[in-house]
Order: sequence, then structure tokens, then C-alpha cells
Amino acid sequence: MKLTKSQLKTVIREAINIKLHGADMAYDYKHWAIKDHGAESWKDESALEAYGAHMKMSPCELNDLRTTLGMVKEGITEEKNEYAICTKSVGEKAGTTKRSEWSEATEKKYERCKKEVKDQ
Repeated sequence: MKLTKSQLKTVIREAINIKLHGADMAYDYKHWAIKDHGAESWKDESALEAYGAHMKMSPCELNDLRTTLGMVKEGITEEKNEYAICTKSVGEKAGTTKRSEWSEATEKKYERCKKEVKDQ
């Protein structure tokens, strides 16, 4: 799919706006947590949960805010996604994350990896 210059500018503009919105939301949350919620630190998980409820944020929006704030804790805020974990892990060793380019042996490693992650 080819993009015109105008379409590319629109895509870039939207990406910048999303990034700026995340930064604004993070700033608002930090202020709210300390001033309005009375938390000792803006890194307080209960304050973040309360802010999410106050703002009627979806779980995805709340996780995006956690990511922006650098509060993502592996295994706590997100469910394990064996497909993403194994595609990244096996793909790094294979030199590509495109499964169509993987050898049969690499595919077997990928399937083994998914099973191991799922069983954890």
C-alpha cells in the first residue's frame, strides 16, 4: 500500500497527537494523585486505579497510562501473550519475526515456546 504525502502527514500528525495526549494525561494524573487523592507518591498503584475509575478509563487506557508513566510491571498489568512473547523471542534468534520466513526447526522452537509460556 502506497501513501501520498498528504496521507503520510496525517498519519504522523495523529501519532504525535497520541503521544502528546499521553504526556498530558500523565501530567494530569501526577497532579491529581498528590493534590486531590492525597497519595504520598504518584507511583502509588492504588492512586492510579482510583484515577482510572474517576476518569472512567478502560483497562487498555489505564495500561497505556501505566506505560507512559513507566509503571508497567511484567506479569501484573498484562496477561501473558504466548504468541507475542514467542514471536519476539524466537524471531530475534531467527533474524526475522516473519513466520513465513522461518525454517521448520524454528517453527518447532516457536511451538515449544508457546507451550512453555502457556504452562507457566
